[in-house]
Parts: sequence; structure tokens; C-alpha cells
Amino acid sequence: MDYFDDSIDEKILEAYERSKPSYKRLNTFLLERFPQLKGVFEEHASWQDGIETGSCIIFDDIVSPFTYRNLHDKKLVQEIFDFMEELLVRSDEFHAGWSAVDICFFENLVYNYDPRVFFEFVKKGTESYKLFHTHVNQKLGIK
Repeated sequence: MDYFDDSIDEKILEAYERSKPSYKRLNTFLLERFPQLKGVFEEHASWQDGIETGSCIIFDDIVSPFTYRNLHDKKLVQEIFDFMEELLVRSDEFHAGWSAVDICFFENLVYNYDPRVFFEFVKKGTESYKLFHTHVNQKLGIK
């Protein structure tokens, strides 16, 4: 019995290729809003797919650590959280945005840093608030 099915790998690659325009649009929007990320983005994405690098990789490896390193700049961090909320609200336009924000940004902040330092930036009643607190509750084992 053959446990390896090459057709599955091909389907995954095809789906990834179809997603590249969405990643490009989201990454471009991110860099337009936060031009200070351009250098680290280019360095990180240069050995991957450039501007078409998967958004989860970018949000997990670049945006989350950048946010944490800049906690001293409350205005900037609030702008980042507001940007995340905008992506969630505009998820029909930025298809890759929902997973990038939910799984790759919020989950990273909750599990790799002390999430309490981010509470002040998550506005009550927003999609961000629901998702962020869902991850916090999961981390704490609260259902």
C-alpha cells in the first residue's frame, strides 16, 4: 500500500499558487501602511516568494515580533491593532487577512508573549477582541 499520494502535494501547490495574488495584495497593503517594515520584509521574503510570500509567514515572523518590540510606542501598536481590525472587517477583499490576523498574529502574540501587555490595544466589541480573547482563553484552558 502506498501512503504517499503525489496528487495531494500537487493540489496543495496549486492552491498556494492560486493564493499568491491575495498574499501580494495583503502584503502590499501592509507595507503601504507600515513602511518601516519594508527592509525586514524584503530580507525575510527574498528567499521565499517575495511580495507573494504567504501572509501567515509575514504576520508570524515579522509583524508579531515588530509589535512586541515596539510596545514602548503605544500609538504605533494601536495603529497595528487597528490595521488588524480593518483586515478582519474587510476579509472579503483580503481573503488571506482573516487567517493571517487570527492564527498568525493574535495566536503568536498570545502564545509567545505575555498577552496582558496587549489588552489595552484590543477594543471591546470588535472582531479583534473576540479572536484575541478566544486565544487567551484557550491558553488559560477556559472554555
